[in-house]
Amino acid sequence: MFWSARESGTTGTSKQQNLETLPDVEEIRSQRIRTLREDNEGTLWAGTEDGLLMRYRGGTFATYDISAGLSRTEMMRIDEDTEHNLWMTWAGGVVTRFDRTRAVNDRPGDLDHGVAPHKHESGFAVWWSHDSAGLHCLVNGQVRTLIVGRISQTTGITTVLTDGADNILIRSREGDIIRATKSRTTCTANFASGTSITLFASPTSGRFASWTGGPCAGSTNPSCTFTLGANTTATASFANQPLTFIESTLPDGNVGADYSAFINTTGGSGTEQHRFSLVAGSLPDGLQMQSFFGVQSTLIHGRPTRIQTSTFTVRVDDGAETATRTFTITINAAVTLAITLPLTSRTARLVAISRSPVPT
Repeated sequence: MFWSARESGTTGTSKQQNLETLPDVEEIRSQRIRTLREDNEGTLWAGTEDGLLMRYRGGTFATYDISAGLSRTEMMRIDEDTEHNLWMTWAGGVVTRFDRTRAVNDRPGDLDHGVAPHKHESGFAVWWSHDSAGLHCLVNGQVRTLIVGRISQTTGITTVLTDGADNILIRSREGDIIRATKSRTTCTANFASGTSITLFASPTSGRFASWTGGPCAGSTNPSCTFTLGANTTATASFANQPLTFIESTLPDGNVGADYSAFINTTGGSGTEQHRFSLVAGSLPDGLQMQSFFGVQSTLIHGRPTRIQTSTFTVRVDDGAETATRTFTITINAAVTLAITLPLTSRTARLVAISRSPVPT
């Protein structure tokens, strides 16, 4: 759906090119619309020059203002993150995360890598920062880091924008333009013949596997350096992080005291709930382990019955991969609780004093 806004009303057009103008009703508290965004559920959001956020869904309007925590200034852009929160950028140098009920405002320096708005940029530009680790951009509520090669910190970047498909467009002071696609699998740039190029494959999740095409094909080093002599394409492949355990040790316990400890896992290529089992050894007497507790974790719990040290191996299965890890739990003696009471003789003395006759 394509949307446009003008003083006479907001217009939407479907894939069949049918135009529909939304009615001017009392719920539309401002016609000074600055930015529009249709979210993943088909709801239309509009930001205005006077700091209002309007929602159009199911033929009805709702308006959010400062009472919901929004800024009073001009709204420049609206984005949506993977958890369906809205992210709004304001002309006053504020970015807002809105969970459809309440807003949380951040200012330059509050977000990862110190991303911030920059002078001389359009208000529609994204917040960004540039350091030795790369170019950091706030896109759809996430700070993405891109390796921008020969664009140095001293040479500098002038503008960072996103297009309608959330691809990142970067312009340097030298006039170079780099485009990074939303999927982060394709970056393009123009350089003079004879330029030494260094590519670095840096996934935001998973792991680099190898270069499968281009001048570094077959290399498992994520850094690829070559001299440009013609139009060149380099292809990198990535893989999921292997299924692995997060914890390497578990806490000790005491006889007769309630015990609980989580075992968490991460990574893996399977789509099923992670399931856990004992494949070697045994738990201390009185403890048991759930087959799962949550999506990627399990729980060992119970009340130990005797002093002992147990070593056991846990196996996790995500439906595609498995992993094992050996743990040890030591159960110590019961903790002695000592209670100190007041001295009996002192208590008796105090009572005797309190019962003494009052002189007349």
